[in-house]
Amino acid sequence: MGKQIGNLPSGLAVLLLACATFASPAVVAEGRCPPGQFPVGGPGMLGCAPINGAAPAQSAPQPTGKWIDTWGAIAVSDASGDSGVSSGKLSRSDAVSEALQNCTAGGSADCKAQVTYKNQCVAVAKSSIATQEGVAYTGPQETVQAEALARCSRGGRHCQIKYVDCTKPIFQRF
Repeated sequence: MGKQIGNLPSGLAVLLLACATFASPAVVAEGRCPPGQFPVGGPGMLGCAPINGAAPAQSAPQPTGKWIDTWGAIAVSDASGDSGVSSGKLSRSDAVSEALQNCTAGGSADCKAQVTYKNQCVAVAKSSIATQEGVAYTGPQETVQAEALARCSRGGRHCQIKYVDCTKPIFQRF
């Protein structure tokens, strides 16, 4: 008798392998075409056509909403030191307007917008001894706080965080 493959004689193993190959579904390469399509055309004119009965190609994912920016602002009076803030506004002008209104509510007429920010954090540090201050924005809350303190503390002054805020975009579903 011939050689055996596993527990089967070699002739029987080859016969089973051949039957399995021909009994399996046909594997058809679609060449350069996307799934569900086959190549068509001739020299110089190539394209793809759908395979009859094939499922249509899946479409790209569709967005479910959009992100809306939010703004904040800080206004300060140079004469009195009064300040006003705003946060979470849908436009820069609304943020500035509210910050100026909050600043002038304390009686100061010379309030000016010092900082505007969008989708980010801001921190203000002030020294209790002098008018020294430090303002930082752009980065996570811990980073802007550390930067504001560092800017305020130049020259050896002791400073504390007086204001910190983060504006975050809002997701609006369609």
